[in-house]
Amino acid sequence: MFSFKKAALAAVFAASATLAAAENQTIRVQEYPGVGNLLLKVAISKGFCDERGITCEPVVIPSAALGAQALLAGSVDVITVPIGAQAAAVSKGADFVAISLLVGTSGGILAIGNSIDLSGADDLTSRMKRLEGKKVGVSARGTAGEFAVKFMLKSAGLEEDAVTFVAVGGLPTAIPALTGGQVDAVLAIEPLGAICEVLAMCQVAWAGVSATEPAPLIADRGASNPAIVRKSWLDDNAEVAAAFRDAIVAASDFVQNPENYDEVVAIVSETVKFDLPKSDEILAQTIKNMLPFYKASIDMAAAERAMDLAEPLYGAKRRVELSEIIMPDAPQH
Repeated sequence: MFSFKKAALAAVFAASATLAAAENQTIRVQEYPGVGNLLLKVAISKGFCDERGITCEPVVIPSAALGAQALLAGSVDVITVPIGAQAAAVSKGADFVAISLLVGTSGGILAIGNSIDLSGADDLTSRMKRLEGKKVGVSARGTAGEFAVKFMLKSAGLEEDAVTFVAVGGLPTAIPALTGGQVDAVLAIEPLGAICEVLAMCQVAWAGVSATEPAPLIADRGASNPAIVRKSWLDDNAEVAAAFRDAIVAASDFVQNPENYDEVVAIVSETVKFDLPKSDEILAQTIKNMLPFYKASIDMAAAERAMDLAEPLYGAKRRVELSEIIMPDAPQH
């Protein structure tokens, strides 16, 4: 005869066994400068990692490419890179699998300098045509940012060489390059959009969080940056991975509760400072812009669309199936 009491005790013992297996384990997680891996920050600050018997250790690695190298070298356990880049790596033999989502969009921003008049330019096509013959800053030549701008140019009916691309580095050097006139526009990530909004020192021409075009650049919205581990590591550390996944789910639930917004801002402000006027306001605006996408659940339809674009965007050698890169127990919808 089925016993609810026995079933309940079995569940308790199973949970205790998982916790014991994960107890005192450190999991090293890629962190990006700035707001970056917000769910990780919240999971650590709120004790969601500690409660599950693990220590979540952030390791600052400023780019997806360097993160992938670190994961392959074993110097981190979890990275977050675009799901299309993950698919490309798997197509070339890497054993990268996703155990949850960390952020559903890249937060890409195309900002145009105030020297260019955007009056009457109410859509992306007209804004891109204002950039014809101008200089556009990207972090480095040949990066995803450059390809993104090329897609925008193509969607506006312009050739890829309609602008001159200039490597301007990360935000600390990209913003002075834009405001100082070295370039006329910059493709970067938040807080660039928040800086334009709060300080009015630039104009947001395109924002990945809200854009409706070009389709290839927003196809993965809702599945953009998963928490990725190596399958070989997962086989030996299943309990630790499950504890981390559950901590991220708890952080996601906390972040998505509107009542916790002020506390989320306070948590991030403990470690993130912008050397700019109105830095607190910029930080709050950055979080507000990105908050809807800090979720643990992977949008599987968005992930499927990303697989269709992994070859042209990231150089995948073949079409990768979601079953190859997303674990069955990863939060998903």
